[in-house]
Amino acid sequence: MTDVLTPAGVREALAKHGLRPRKALGQNFLVSARAARMMIESLEPGADDFILEIGPGLGALTAGLAAAAGAVAAVEIDQSLIPVLSETVSGYNNVKIIRGDALRLDITELLGSRPAYKAAGSLPYYITGPILERLLNGAARPSLAVFLVQKEAAERFAARPGDPGYGVMSLLVQMNAGIEIAAHITPDAFYPQPGV
Repeated sequence: MTDVLTPAGVREALAKHGLRPRKALGQNFLVSARAARMMIESLEPGADDFILEIGPGLGALTAGLAAAAGAVAAVEIDQSLIPVLSETVSGYNNVKIIRGDALRLDITELLGSRPAYKAAGSLPYYITGPILERLLNGAARPSLAVFLVQKEAAERFAARPGDPGYGVMSLLVQMNAGIEIAAHITPDAFYPQPGV
């Protein structure tokens, strides 16, 4: 199995399947084991936890979540990535891969009889706001969520009245959840490296 937490491993996995990162989908794959570990630790997954991972990509975060949580539902919109993701998590029987759009996902149906869930993912800029709106305004809200987002988006969500960037999304997030910027991740933690 290819290590998808290194740039070389990502290049190898993509080449093996004849794939390239799709700019239109904001694909910059996480290649930092430190960042993945930090996200997993912040999510505090336990054996009884059900984790909804949005945009698992090649599975860099998914495998670590599966090792620590009771169950993981990984929702990936890009059908072409499913074979790589399947290989990455092939050693785990507690991962359900869902090919679909997280914005159209019926979370209540996915949860079934489970009383709660946690959410995680590395979100492209263009979908960050809509995902947070969906999770915070939906019938089934996560008990805890850890997302890797563009720095400007995180700062906007955490902005206080009077701060530059304070607006509707700041209000939505803060009315429905506590927010903490846990860490700053540098561009070299991704392949390809984002321009921001």
